[in-house]
Amino acid sequence: MDQQLVLFDTPEPAPAKYSVFLAVFPPPLMARHIPDLAMEIRGRYGLHGGVRPLNHLHVSLYPLGGCFEVSERVIHFVGQICEVVVASMPAFEVRFDRVISFNGGRPGNCPLVLVNRSGGNAQLRKLRQALDTEFSKFRRRGGGNLRFDPHVTLLYDQQSIPEEPIEPVSWVVDEIALVFSEVGATKYERLGRWKLGD
Repeated sequence: MDQQLVLFDTPEPAPAKYSVFLAVFPPPLMARHIPDLAMEIRGRYGLHGGVRPLNHLHVSLYPLGGCFEVSERVIHFVGQICEVVVASMPAFEVRFDRVISFNGGRPGNCPLVLVNRSGGNAQLRKLRQALDTEFSKFRRRGGGNLRFDPHVTLLYDQQSIPEEPIEPVSWVVDEIALVFSEVGATKYERLGRWKLGD
């Protein structure tokens, strides 16, 4: 996000130990099928990256920055904003119909991801925009970064693959979650959840 929110009291000069973001996760029944797809593509293209853990498969919805800890005050603040947003939005379906490698920005870092290239996921984009509208009220400067390409990361690899169609992966989004992620480690903690339509 280009403009950071005023969420964490004292920015540290050292790299943040944790990142905080809002996300949507597939339900467990659907999530179990995604690693099978990732393993099939991994084997077919000779990729070597490890498939993401089952409980890490998600769509990153809104970044909230880096920190060394998250206080109850921050969780409460984020929760108030999420409650406003989810109250006006019913549950909706997301759908991913392609797999592609993103350019990770540095050599040897090519995330393999699920995307939608058929103009879908409008409701997901609407949810992202609603969050940005609410959070923008608390930025030091106006104007957030609305560039958003919804995707599910399957694995990271040194090799990229061409875009190809897949049997669509879809599920119903009925909540958003606040995620506390340890940078460089495979550790996620969900600090809060808010049901759509509540």
